[in-house]
Amino acid sequence: MRPTQQRQRGNDADEIWIHVILAPIFFVLWSLSTWRIHDIPNKQHVALTLIGILAIFFAPSGLVKRIRIPTAMVLFVFWAYLSKYWSAFPAGFDEAFRHHFLDIPVVMGIATVLGSRKIISLSLKIFYVVVPYTYFYSITHAEARQLTNEVNTVRSPSWHGAFIHKNVMLSYFAFGIIVMLTFEKRKWIKFTYLALTMAMIMLSRSSTGLVIPVVLIVTYLWARSYQRSSDRRLLGFLTFVATAVLIVATQAILPLIASAVGKDLTFTGRTEIWSAVIRQIAKRPWQGFGLDGVWKNPSIAPTNEIYTDVKFSVANAHNGILDVMLQLGIVGATFLVVFTVQLWRRGIRLVRQFDPIGMLIIMVCASQIFLSISESFLLSGIPAVMTLLYCVVPSEGLSAHQIGHQTSDSTSISAH
Repeated sequence: MRPTQQRQRGNDADEIWIHVILAPIFFVLWSLSTWRIHDIPNKQHVALTLIGILAIFFAPSGLVKRIRIPTAMVLFVFWAYLSKYWSAFPAGFDEAFRHHFLDIPVVMGIATVLGSRKIISLSLKIFYVVVPYTYFYSITHAEARQLTNEVNTVRSPSWHGAFIHKNVMLSYFAFGIIVMLTFEKRKWIKFTYLALTMAMIMLSRSSTGLVIPVVLIVTYLWARSYQRSSDRRLLGFLTFVATAVLIVATQAILPLIASAVGKDLTFTGRTEIWSAVIRQIAKRPWQGFGLDGVWKNPSIAPTNEIYTDVKFSVANAHNGILDVMLQLGIVGATFLVVFTVQLWRRGIRLVRQFDPIGMLIIMVCASQIFLSISESFLLSGIPAVMTLLYCVVPSEGLSAHQIGHQTSDSTSISAH
């Protein structure tokens, strides 16, 4: 035997506890940053990324070998990085990439290192703290109860807590509600937090937020029908037909819908923004204007040209896929769409296996796709969240009932 032997990573006790501590720390801080609950400055964000890397490095080698690497998402991140070389505003690239893309490869590993039980448990605990904190912050900070309208620059009542915008809050609430409905079995917790979140959505005056519950219910019922159907191809065909009919019907009754949610036919200027953005996409269809190459500097193209077209200041494209095409072109949008399809297929496969992770994936995909119709979230934290869902291992034999009750335990669930 050699006088000295290299220690195998993850076999020693002092190495095992390191990843057990670091991985949850990374996940909690990453969640707060990704959902813009609390912004972490760039330098501190790099430190956060290092915590995640160390957690993966010290994890048992058996876990590391199980890490799933989605090729389409890797290509999407790589393309976003390359976009700095043709960006219309290079100064904005570093902050955007560090904040929203740098962690994606780390999340691939953390999803496996933590395991689904720990991820669900931590996600629920964060949600149960963030909701009351949003009320507290809104009550104690006047600016958290108002937002400025882009079109007429008038400040109007809109509660959003520490979130930078009501729709960012809405996106996180949708995610939290989905996790809670899928895994939490204590009825008093579900009823309490559903009431609190719906009341906050009402106070935020988000018309989109009022439709989200309908989207979640329809998606859940469809997934349950698919799960139990004896002829899934027929159900898929009927779903396609029903979706096509719904699209046509929606266009026919669009004036009534706009009136019902208190909007005009431009949906508060969104259709004008979309037209202006499409004109700019046509100028650089394949590569776009670079990550964060638009919106930050109103004195340069294409931002100033969009402002001129719509005749008011615009913060984003107000459509997820248009924003991706504007910044990363058709190539970047294709990578993201391919990854989303792969994630959806994984969700469907897990639904067929009666794994609650599948239901979580399907409902998160549906809610974020719906929100992306009128908001630009696909270049913020959503790709990282979707990567987490793609890479997390299935439910490891733990039922939703067990997960729901273990979140109430004083001791944390150990990493699997």
